[in-house]
Amino acid sequence: MTDRIILSIVSVTMLLLAIRQQDRFSKIITGGLTIGILLTWIANPILITISFVIYTICSLLTVIYGIIQNHLSTQIRITICLTGLIVLTRGVFAIQHYPFANEMKWLMIIQVITYFLFIIHTKIKITPETSFMTILMIGCLLQFF
Repeated sequence: MTDRIILSIVSVTMLLLAIRQQDRFSKIITGGLTIGILLTWIANPILITISFVIYTICSLLTVIYGIIQNHLSTQIRITICLTGLIVLTRGVFAIQHYPFANEMKWLMIIQVITYFLFIIHTKIKITPETSFMTILMIGCLLQFF
């Protein structure tokens, strides 16, 4: 319950931050992640599944974002793609009930490390990528614990 509260507060805050940015694609990703997180508050199992699928699709959009943004440095593009790929893989493993889905949470450590490298590389500036990267990082941290 506490993790949903933390993730909801962070996602709404990051959505408000993303609305101020010029990049439309990051607004879509952040909005989708926020909708996916906020749908979990409705106690309907179908809506919870839909929110999980939305969250996973937004992680796929994160990978696509990292691939098509040519103005970003290679290190930031790799960080964005790796983050989206880890969350996407974890989501697919959990949805499909693949073996070792619970062990996939150990990959979240890689995502947290790459996020902090992203923050150090951008010198703690607010970029369009900061909003959805922060949501994914907090989600990974909370899934890990």
